[in-house]
Amino acid sequence: MINKFANYLADLTLKRAKTKKSACIYEGFVSLFVNLFIFLIKIVAGLLIHSIALISDAFHSLSDSLSSIVIVIGSFLSSKPADKEHPFGHARSENITALIVSIMLFIISFEFIKDSIFRLLNPQKVEFSIPVIILIVATILIKDLLAKYAFILAGKVGSIALESDGFHHKSDVYATSLVIVSLIASKFEFYLIDAIIGFIISLYIGVIAFRLAKKSIDPILG
Repeated sequence: MINKFANYLADLTLKRAKTKKSACIYEGFVSLFVNLFIFLIKIVAGLLIHSIALISDAFHSLSDSLSSIVIVIGSFLSSKPADKEHPFGHARSENITALIVSIMLFIISFEFIKDSIFRLLNPQKVEFSIPVIILIVATILIKDLLAKYAFILAGKVGSIALESDGFHHKSDVYATSLVIVSLIASKFEFYLIDAIIGFIISLYIGVIAFRLAKKSIDPILG
């Protein structure tokens, strides 16, 4: 069901956009506004129930919004024709865009590894909340749809920047799924699980960042 809807959105985007640049910009703006909405949901919920895993995941979603802005700018630059200063064109701007996204992921990974270690040393009670879990499940479904949409569109237009955005969305799906495990564990007063899950999420983000960086750098170096 999600795959069919994602494919429909990709086809609709191509129909409206007509060019690779426009398709990437469309996807970037869709991701931007959806991720900002998801960030607000997660950060409010995380602060209410005192969950470092959910708060770190919220900022992971916010980083998706920032990466979407980078992708919009990079897509616009990469489509510019060759000029006197750039006789071979601006196509590698797309790879630079993906590299910037990976750097942002590295920074987020490092910051939340520190926060998770602090929480491991200073455990804090996490409030179990069924309404919060329902909201989080809804965000997982939305992010899964965005990831599939980005991957399908990337395949149709051949864009590494869109592919990197898809990985960004997918990492959010996995990270948020682990947050649910953390919240369920809190019901049984296993509060250290929250910090452990936050640490795992941070490491996972770092691995994704490394893979994206390597894939982006190779074409830049030729």
